[in-house]
Amino acid sequence: GGSLTANATPPVNGTVTTVTRALTVDNALDIWNGVGTNRTSAAVRQQLLDSINFSESKQTIKTARLKLDGPLFTLPAGQMKAAVGAEAIAYDMRQVTTRTGNAGGASVSTAATNLFYNRTVYAYFGEVLVPVIGPDMNIPLVQRLDVSLAGRYDHYDDFGGTTNPKYAFTWQPLDGLRLRGSWGTSFTAPALTSRGGFNGLTGESNFTTSGQFNLPSSFPGANAFCGTTTGCTLGGASQFQGIQINGGDDKLKAQTGESHSFGFDYDPAWLGGLHVSVTYWNTDINGAITAPNSSAAVISPGLYSRLTLNPTPAQIAAATAGLPQSGALPANISFIYSFRQGNAFDLRATGLDYDVRYRFATDNLGDFRLGFSASQKLSFDQQFSGGVIFDRLNTAGVNTTFSSLEWTGRLSLGWDLGPWSADVFYNYTNPYLNLNGNAPFTVTTSGSTVTGGQNVDAFKTVDLHVGYKFESEGYLADTSVFADISNAFDEDPPFYNASGGYNGSDSSPMGRVVTFGISKKW
Repeated sequence: GGSLTANATPPVNGTVTTVTRALTVDNALDIWNGVGTNRTSAAVRQQLLDSINFSESKQTIKTARLKLDGPLFTLPAGQMKAAVGAEAIAYDMRQVTTRTGNAGGASVSTAATNLFYNRTVYAYFGEVLVPVIGPDMNIPLVQRLDVSLAGRYDHYDDFGGTTNPKYAFTWQPLDGLRLRGSWGTSFTAPALTSRGGFNGLTGESNFTTSGQFNLPSSFPGANAFCGTTTGCTLGGASQFQGIQINGGDDKLKAQTGESHSFGFDYDPAWLGGLHVSVTYWNTDINGAITAPNSSAAVISPGLYSRLTLNPTPAQIAAATAGLPQSGALPANISFIYSFRQGNAFDLRATGLDYDVRYRFATDNLGDFRLGFSASQKLSFDQQFSGGVIFDRLNTAGVNTTFSSLEWTGRLSLGWDLGPWSADVFYNYTNPYLNLNGNAPFTVTTSGSTVTGGQNVDAFKTVDLHVGYKFESEGYLADTSVFADISNAFDEDPPFYNASGGYNGSDSSPMGRVVTFGISKKW
């Protein structure tokens, strides 16, 4: 009716939208007449396509660091060395986001968010290397034994202080063989863009219509809500429509961890040029920060609180308070899912890292280099907020923070002849199972087993390198030129049933990339 005071759209959570100018044939949208008789103007049609979103971030890091290191005194097994230091780091970040206001094109209806974050960290650290046994002490099976003791104290202006030690040893029982091990703890504060500012508001904070996911009968109240004994489908084209809350959380806590490793390095005298290294590692992470997807939350008791069924108007208002609306909402909101970041899970992972290299020389054809490096995960157990422990080894889509692929590796062949060098690399990522919300899967028991999913193919690429180092003196001395080709055969990443069609954690959409470079040392 062209009113400047009446509601232009139904009220949502107490928010009322009105038009700012009377509707005329020049600015109104004709939704009744078809092609040929439609009265929508060209200007309005242009506004329908005017949905540009703009986001800009500027981050500044200022660092001051002082370190002193060197020998302290000589022990019977060798020199005792130490390092001490301190550093200060100041982080500043500003995010400016402009998005459509959902009452028209961006040129007539926009919403802007201007955010500023900052953090200051002071740290003190030290390490002592103690030679316990040396070669001259003639102790059987202990040619050398070194022990390292290290510690670090960090103070965050928004999280307080934390102290983390690390202990390590290196034991050489025989010529060419070194055994090593380490243990330590870690502390990782939430990223500025995870914790956000007031009420956890970040540039990604918003609420919009939820995507589709399956609600299993094991979820509390699911059968009464669905009217079935087998659960139902929420969001998407289903009869149950809801909203999703996105962004950070100002209540996030720091992520803590503990890790240890053992391994050996072998450089045999009987085959010069060969190096073999194997390391076993074990990592425990507590309170890892991520935004768990809805398909994981509905089968994990520790995440049940993220889904609210049949919310009241007060619950809807509380969940969306202070957040921008980024899309049209359903007429009837039957559920709320919180996709905000949180200290969502604990992780227990073990694995082996391999590194084998062999270099040999020829009389006329130059020097050749062979290499093999790989990482093998032996276990990858994940627990959501004290709930059931899931084995996530060789899957993707549920844990979006850490890769759980079982095998990744790289083979290499290199050649050097005078100033020339060339390398060929073969990269491999094994097949795995996609369990994200867009891949079909079923819950076979009460929150303990997930079956089905999408099988994702292996990803195999080849990289090439060729370089030339000038051996002349003068201005070309210590100058090198090179050409690199990544993904030389332009392989597409394997299809992954998610937005974009690929897994950004374990593959890249970038095809062949050719890089030319020059380096100079003085």
